[in-house]
Amino acid sequence: MMRTVSIIFTITVIYQAYGFGQENAASIDRLSDYKMGQYFFSQNLFGPTRYAQNKFIHQVAPVADFDFSMLKDDAGAMYGISGIRLDLPSGENELLTFISEKYPDPTTTPAILELGSYYYNKRWFKKCIDTYAMVDAEKLSDYDKSESGFKKGYAHFALKEFKEAKSEFNEIKEIRNEFYYPGNYYNGLSDYFTGNYNGAIASFEKVKNSDTYRSFIPFYLAQIYFAQKHYDKVIQQGEEALSDNNLRNRKEIRQLTGQAYFNTENYGKALPHLEYYEANTEKLTVEEFFQLAFTQYQLKKYADATKNFRELHLLENRLGQLVNYYLADCYYRTGDLTSARAAFKKVSQMTFEKKMQEEATFNYGKLSAEAGFEREAINTLSKIDKSSPYYKESDRIVGELLENMSDYTAVMQIIDGMSSTTDKIKLVYQNAALKLGMQAYNSGMPDDALKAFEKSKKFNLSKTVQAQNTFWISQIQHEKGNYKASIKGFDDYFDISNGLDGLPDESSPISAHYTQGYNYLMLKEYWNAEKSFKKCACRLQFEFYSFNKQRSE
Repeated sequence: MMRTVSIIFTITVIYQAYGFGQENAASIDRLSDYKMGQYFFSQNLFGPTRYAQNKFIHQVAPVADFDFSMLKDDAGAMYGISGIRLDLPSGENELLTFISEKYPDPTTTPAILELGSYYYNKRWFKKCIDTYAMVDAEKLSDYDKSESGFKKGYAHFALKEFKEAKSEFNEIKEIRNEFYYPGNYYNGLSDYFTGNYNGAIASFEKVKNSDTYRSFIPFYLAQIYFAQKHYDKVIQQGEEALSDNNLRNRKEIRQLTGQAYFNTENYGKALPHLEYYEANTEKLTVEEFFQLAFTQYQLKKYADATKNFRELHLLENRLGQLVNYYLADCYYRTGDLTSARAAFKKVSQMTFEKKMQEEATFNYGKLSAEAGFEREAINTLSKIDKSSPYYKESDRIVGELLENMSDYTAVMQIIDGMSSTTDKIKLVYQNAALKLGMQAYNSGMPDDALKAFEKSKKFNLSKTVQAQNTFWISQIQHEKGNYKASIKGFDDYFDISNGLDGLPDESSPISAHYTQGYNYLMLKEYWNAEKSFKKCACRLQFEFYSFNKQRSE
């Protein structure tokens, strides 16, 4: 409507310039079609406009009369504009022809503006930009300047030419008319997409009270504040906006608000927003699944966290290691030790986070021990480095497992396969070898017993075990008739056992002196034999006396 007024105003000026105050009746009659066309155009009756103006353009004037060439140019503009507004197939070409013939005559300006608007409405944005470029915006009225500037700027925006779009919007952003809010809105978006967040905020602040754009602004502001890591502003913006029933991008705003709470470790406030987003989203991204699951984990909602962590447990990267670690802990805390053990094993095989890998290795070994997988537990825990904070506990568990194993051969094989051993493990080995030897001896296999007793000497940490071991080696030598070897062995035994308490009766000094006496007797060293038997008797008498004394007390 404003462009119609502009055209009519132009016509009136031209009409007065021709001095139509003195026109004759013939001239007035010749203008009747033109004026009728003006009227129809002002009433948006574009078909009648074309008829009247075409008739005016093609009338034959007397030789001596005015030819009304300037009015005919205006009539041609109205004729072409009417054709394009009627969406005639020939409309675009008619207007293009008129412009090409008359440009840069000022009468082409309304036609150019109309054609630019036509291309804008058709979304032919490149043509729109090129057409509006033919006009000097500074010579336009504020309205035409703002309309053409907005449409040209939007065309650039639609083509993702944000820098050029912003240049256009900046020229019109302070003109207050119907293009004020959309111009500032898309100016803000242009800044937003080019990373000029402060400029975007300034534009959005101008638009936030617009009924049309009010519901759109919170989403972009929240995104900007989130990108700037102003999480408190994201939370404030989000919580305020969510009370608006007409809010656009509600789901996305709740997600941003939830993520802002998440990043400030306020998991209780984050969870409702993240769960709302998940319930209203077809498929979450990897990051979104992790944030939701980790929030649930922090709030001890382990069953829910397990479900969401499982969506990511196949990832073979740093995040995958982290996910499986927390998944394992969720399984453990809900009593699913089998799944926990499997998840910790997977984490222990991933090398992205060394400390996490180290802890997972320990937990896998510990759970293996608790589940009865002794060998797997021992193999795992024995590999933990001495510098690890889990080394002492690992060594304790391995020691207890080995001590409680009844397969002494297996115990010794496991320890022999270790690259390094602690004193505790060495002591376990010494005991296992002694017990293996005793098993063989009691089963009538003295040669196997001797081999085991000899292996027990590998680590002589316990004198009690060493003394027993030496006793049985000496006893077997006696039984084999190796009396001299037995004598030497028992002499070593007496040195080792001196001052020891708590030796078993079958390998006590009493038994040793008794057998030693027979060693000398068999060698016909009667004096030494007598000495040994006397020592045996004295020891026996002393033990009997001590026993009776204890009973009387």
